[in-house]
Amino acid sequence: MLNIKENIDNQIRYNRGKNLFNSNLSSLFQFVAETKKIALQYKETDSKNEKLLIDYATQNALEEFYRVNQYYSFDKAAKVRLKTIYSDLFQSLKQENDIDKIASIHYKKLKTWLTETNPFAEQIYKKSSSMVECVVCNEYSPQLQIELLKINLSHLVEPVLDIGCGKSAALVKHLQSIGIDTFGFDRMVQNENYCSQFDWFEYHFENNKWGTIISNLGFSNHFAHHHFRKDGDYVRYAKKYMEILHSLKKGGSFYYAPGLSFIEEFLDNSIFEVNNHPVNQTGYDATSVKKL
Repeated sequence: MLNIKENIDNQIRYNRGKNLFNSNLSSLFQFVAETKKIALQYKETDSKNEKLLIDYATQNALEEFYRVNQYYSFDKAAKVRLKTIYSDLFQSLKQENDIDKIASIHYKKLKTWLTETNPFAEQIYKKSSSMVECVVCNEYSPQLQIELLKINLSHLVEPVLDIGCGKSAALVKHLQSIGIDTFGFDRMVQNENYCSQFDWFEYHFENNKWGTIISNLGFSNHFAHHHFRKDGDYVRYAKKYMEILHSLKKGGSFYYAPGLSFIEEFLDNSIFEVNNHPVNQTGYDATSVKKL
């Protein structure tokens, strides 16, 4: 099974950054030579290990899509469909011998899946380009996030929730290490006692639960992106934004960047207190919204 996992890693690495919408899809996206060499191992994989490998391939493929464009969004149904695509691939590798044909069918399925789940992708990536320009989401150090958002740790209200905490959950771990009750979630983080794998639309924000909520270049960045996009899902983001605010305890705050002036100006100032400050040399503001 280890050899197959390495093969999955190498295969994703080989096609990293390639454009699924390129007009020469079959010649651009191919299986690496080692896939042909170890095809027999796929045929001999038992059902239990096959399931684990399909899960592994699906998760790694998702992470690659997120790496290419942080604005890609895949709901539960999309993830189930992707898993089915990889299940079909495994069955083909076990039953067929024409590796090139299997590869061609597989990548056409991925292209269709991406087109149907994120239609904007086909509009922004040209058919003539073999590689895509990545829209990357970087992880920042805990100290930098605290500084950018102007969070006063001595007055932080617990418990704390980090929305989109990143794969490493660095801020969550840092706050926990200094004795602050902190939890985080992210679509790429591994499930732990202090972190869960969710995206913000899957996560249910309970009313009056959190003392502090933090999201640096996460939720609000995506909200702004959808607000200014013609086909953006801005209504859904606006509803989730209000759900987040109502999940604060009285006296609790939501810290985020960039700011969202287009919705902040409509908040009831008898319930929420909004404070903005410019983030040096970035061109955007950071915001804290306190529930009164």
